[in-house]
Amino acid sequence: MEKFIITAFIVCIIISTVLLLFVIVSVSKNKTKQERELEDREQEEFMSSLRKTE
Repeated sequence: MEKFIITAFIVCIIISTVLLLFVIVSVSKNKTKQERELEDREQEEFMSSLRKTE
């Protein structure tokens, strides 16, 4: 019975670690996507300001 409890505890730790890693990866991907969109917007604004000065 004791081995079963220990095994279940270890399995729970492994599952929670995997879920935590998945959340961290998805959040970082989302962050980089937002940063890319922001850079694209800034570049578009810069290009449009260059066109206006010409």
